[in-house]
Amino acid sequence: MRERTSQWTATNSGQGQGQGRWASSVPILHTLRRRGGIKRSEVARELGLSTSTATEVSLRMRRAQLISEGQSEPQGRGRPSPIILPHPAGPLVGIVELTITGWRALVADVTAQLRPVFSAPLPARSDEFLSDAHDLVGRLRAEHGQRLVALVISVPATVRAGRYAEPFSLGWDHIDFGPVLDSVADLRVIVENNATLAGIIEAERLHSELPGARSVLYLEIGENMGGSLIVDGRTMLGATGSSGEFGHMPLGDDTTSCKCGSRGCWGTSVSGYGLAARLGDPEPDNPTAYFADLLARTQSIRQREHRAAVTIGGVEEDLEELRSVRNRQEAKVVRDAAWRLGRGVAALVNALAPDALVFGGLAAPLHGAHEDAFSLSFETHLMTARQFELPAVGYARCGRDAAALGAALLALDLALDEAGLAAWEAAHS
Repeated sequence: MRERTSQWTATNSGQGQGQGRWASSVPILHTLRRRGGIKRSEVARELGLSTSTATEVSLRMRRAQLISEGQSEPQGRGRPSPIILPHPAGPLVGIVELTITGWRALVADVTAQLRPVFSAPLPARSDEFLSDAHDLVGRLRAEHGQRLVALVISVPATVRAGRYAEPFSLGWDHIDFGPVLDSVADLRVIVENNATLAGIIEAERLHSELPGARSVLYLEIGENMGGSLIVDGRTMLGATGSSGEFGHMPLGDDTTSCKCGSRGCWGTSVSGYGLAARLGDPEPDNPTAYFADLLARTQSIRQREHRAAVTIGGVEEDLEELRSVRNRQEAKVVRDAAWRLGRGVAALVNALAPDALVFGGLAAPLHGAHEDAFSLSFETHLMTARQFELPAVGYARCGRDAAALGAALLALDLALDEAGLAAWEAAHS
């Protein structure tokens, strides 16, 4: 199975520590973008570098315009250790992110800090978008020149071979990103699914709390169900680079067709499209917003119903109003979505045995609001052997920037390896 690295280790750096001019710089940059501005002494301690080695490597990186250093607050005796910061003329990654509501462009420095530079509604047709994206990438390259070391295109679609996408959730047919990629052929270019990228950063955040979690399953509900499996800091991509389409496992209702071309997809049972169909509503333009509103409304009614049940006066009238046919229908489909979420997660845990689960997008509030229904379904469908070591469960932390942050992390790890740093030094020292 193909994999994409998101976490630096000595085994994938190409050379061990101390070998090669940039061998020690790679893990320093890796630590910097996961921790932000930190002291040089802290980096040295984490990586097992001597003070003299850390000073020498830091000097080389400053001369190459990779980092700068700022003064930290004095603490106790002795000279305070400087804080490592991104160089103002250092490497940048360009990110183009599409969602069902629009698209935007950002740049990220070596610490993976994001800076938005453009946003707009999506054009009506994919060819219009490709033309606009080509122009935008050209503007990014003209503005930042050789500082731009990589480009990531993040899209809510099945991605194949790092070039082709099937963005049916956008109402578009097959897209070939080749014309955009060819315009920046000298850069490291990545086209990837939004949920896959979000999983990278969420797994990194979880790893700081659960360092023993080697295998993390990330699941998010947006316009559909998506996610990724991250093992030892590497995203499992499959033979075609398009794994993680968990929402298209046939765990739903076979009478329901999916926009992917199949039937009975899990995602149709736990997304806004499927819930609207079950309620007899028109297909929503924005299934994520539809489901979010439905979830919030049913939660509000549950809370009001509970308050009415403990009120002495006017109980029957309040309860009768709250228990209207529509309200009961909405409550049922949302609770059923939580049940079907538990069933699908159990299937994945049975098959993949992850150490931890991270719920993102609407999967987090759905799980939180109906944890009883989720847990009952999860336990019912979980094989006995898996019940002895249940995975830890956490919620995503990065919000709407998750895919962009994951894109920055991935691109910087890939572009600023030893070969990339050597090329950067040759061009910028």
